[in-house]
Amino acid sequence: MARPETISRSDLLARLTGVFRSVGYEGASLALLARETGLAKAALYHRFPGGKEEMAHAVLNDVGRDMAVTVLRRLDGAGSPRQKLSAMRDGVVEFYDGGKLSCLADLFSVEGVPDAIRSPLAGGIHAWMAAIARVVEQAGVGPDEAVRRAEDAVVRVEGALVVSRALGSAMPFHRTMERLVDDLLA
Repeated sequence: MARPETISRSDLLARLTGVFRSVGYEGASLALLARETGLAKAALYHRFPGGKEEMAHAVLNDVGRDMAVTVLRRLDGAGSPRQKLSAMRDGVVEFYDGGKLSCLADLFSVEGVPDAIRSPLAGGIHAWMAAIARVVEQAGVGPDEAVRRAEDAVVRVEGALVVSRALGSAMPFHRTMERLVDDLLA
């Protein structure tokens, strides 16, 4: 009979996500991952035979699903473009806990992170930009300009997260979020 798991998959992924968000991929040693999850290294390897890379993939998939629900889905609902973009903005604030959470796209895109981890990030970012661009087009903006504005919006959000982390203050993130919808629809 198999031993019962000491931590649920969702709790395990939340703890792994916390480690990756705090120290990045390279800083997430197996010893740190084990300590923060409360599991022995052998137990982590049992759950993730592919090691740290498999853990990072699982975290990215979990965070991607959360992003889809919390942010992207809000762009597909009913309402005016302003209402949809405002709902997305609110979702971004929720997703990043008011600017307190680091962005995994930033932490997993640096040199030294395996390409198998870095590559899926581009797909997620493209999906987010495409969803924003569709709503901006619904507001009457031409397709090329809508794509440019969507890209600028994602760059601003991600940049604000990095600057907020560097300054130890969520204010740059909050200021960016306050202007985001108006700037997209200007």
